[in-house]
Amino acid sequence: MKKGNLLRLTGIVLMAALLWCATCALPASASHVHEWEQTDVAYPTCTSDGYYVLKCKVCGQTKTEITDHAFGHSWVLIEDVPVTCYSDGYYVQQCENCGEKITTTIPKLDHEWEQISIEEYSTCQTAGYAVQQCIYCGTKRQVALPLATHSWGEWTVVKEPSDNTAGFRQRVCTVCGSIDSASFYPDGTLYPGCNLTEGVVSLQSMLIDLGYLNGTADGSYGPKTQAAVIAFQTEKGLKSDGIAWPETVDAVTADWNTAMGIVTENPTVILPYCRQNGSRYE
Repeated sequence: MKKGNLLRLTGIVLMAALLWCATCALPASASHVHEWEQTDVAYPTCTSDGYYVLKCKVCGQTKTEITDHAFGHSWVLIEDVPVTCYSDGYYVQQCENCGEKITTTIPKLDHEWEQISIEEYSTCQTAGYAVQQCIYCGTKRQVALPLATHSWGEWTVVKEPSDNTAGFRQRVCTVCGSIDSASFYPDGTLYPGCNLTEGVVSLQSMLIDLGYLNGTADGSYGPKTQAAVIAFQTEKGLKSDGIAWPETVDAVTADWNTAMGIVTENPTVILPYCRQNGSRYE
């Protein structure tokens, strides 16, 4: 190797060695022993750790050592404002260590009412009123009471029903004189919503046998049964409204007896029926 090249190589090696030493890339035994000195210190607080910073006087390397961890706030209550139904409440806490404060708001309450007295009882004409009081704040209010139930007398028939027409009747409240009016079906009538299953099943069974109704007799007087009754009434020239009036039931029964080959002196069969109770039918 030429002498010039050897000198250049030697210089490169020496320069690399110096760089490694300057950055402490080599072990301390191969470069130097760090000479640390403290350059910064911080004491622990409620939210941050305590530490100190060391710096090597030779190479400038630094390191941070944690001394103590953050010890957290220690809260004590210093102010307390109660919540009400009209305003928010709040309370204030302060840290005994650092003095930091926090305020917590409590949304105002909704009144919760309880009845404490009835000042005037209702009649079937005039509403009474009661007094309620909020269990939180003691505020009072008056509230109207519902009207009392009428004391109805017996029904009086104004118009008697016929075999294919509803009747009309009235009753009077014995307290206030109010009048309640209602139409009612004649005995033996079946109709949509009728809850007398036995009678509806019998009617459905005959309509099925006569070909006016498909399916099974389920005891429910629904749209299919109503449509079958209308079809029968229309064909027989009866009042076609889907209500099985007594004359409709008689006609269905007579046709069914004929179709079944049944001969009786009295072909009419009275089916179980829904009897009206007041303005309702049972």
